Amino acid sequence: MQVADRFHLVRNLGEALETFLLHKRGVLKEAAARVTEVLVPAALPLPESAAMYTGKRKTPRPRLWQQRVEEASLQRHARVVAAYERVHALRAKGADIGDIARTVGVGRRTVYRYLHLAGPPERKRPGQRPSPHRAAWEAFISHRWEEGCHNGRQLWREARAAGHRCSDSSVARFVADLRRLGPQRVTARRTGGAITSVQGPTARRVALLLLRPPENRTPEQALYVEHLCQYEATIATAHALVQTFMRMLHERQGAYLDAWVEAVAQSGIAELHRFAQGLAKDHAAVQAGLSVAYSNGQTEGQIHRLNSVS
Repeated sequence: MQVADRFHLVRNLGEALETFLLHKRGVLKEAAARVTEVLVPAALPLPESAAMYTGKRKTPRPRLWQQRVEEASLQRHARVVAAYERVHALRAKGADIGDIARTVGVGRRTVYRYLHLAGPPERKRPGQRPSPHRAAWEAFISHRWEEGCHNGRQLWREARAAGHRCSDSSVARFVADLRRLGPQRVTARRTGGAITSVQGPTARRVALLLLRPPENRTPEQALYVEHLCQYEATIATAHALVQTFMRMLHERQGAYLDAWVEAVAQSGIAELHRFAQGLAKDHAAVQAGLSVAYSNGQTEGQIHRLNSVS
């Protein structure tokens, strides 16, 4: 019996979903902004002490490392834009995907992604993610701030006494942020890896999130998916179809495969339809992969290893 490898089925489904979401970047960003408004209200009042502390400079001089990171980011983005424009220029001349990838020096998947984009990819803003040590003492100081201790030197001494590794200058800068913004806004600004980042999540990240079982999502992720499905009906349809397929896979419900393929055809989502058409080409193996506990994945892996050696 030929049994399709379930890992490859999920990976191919995720790639199809990512391609679909590449056309929805504005919606992805809008939903992230809405989650930010819910988690960190825009009307959050600043503490009264904020009016008394304005800092030494109204426009602080950026640090040298920040300037270098920003310059490197701009250079990387310029290379990306140049590659994007070259991909479109070669495609307009009739070059095929393989030739474009070799000429530009990017992968075929990148070529497909650039061709589907309406404009050059946006630049990813460089951000600093705090180390575990920094996150620990920031959490300690934020807690003490909420308890009423607003003296920077006292907070630094208490943090050091509690075993945290932090300098007095780092604590002073963090306390200054607390005075200006308040604990909630400081926390939101420093969550660089959260869904509520300024740029919004990538299509790949959202695709992986939509593949995940709802019970395995964080409250923030669940709220994001809820807003995303409310903003765009086709995304809600794609989410429902993907979740149905994942249930078929996990619960071995291969008997429903044909009904799922028909539902995808009626959805009008071209990327998922192409994925479903690919399943139809190897229908028996895919249905077996969704029905039995075995797969040919181990065999395929050994064959790939032998081919790479030879």
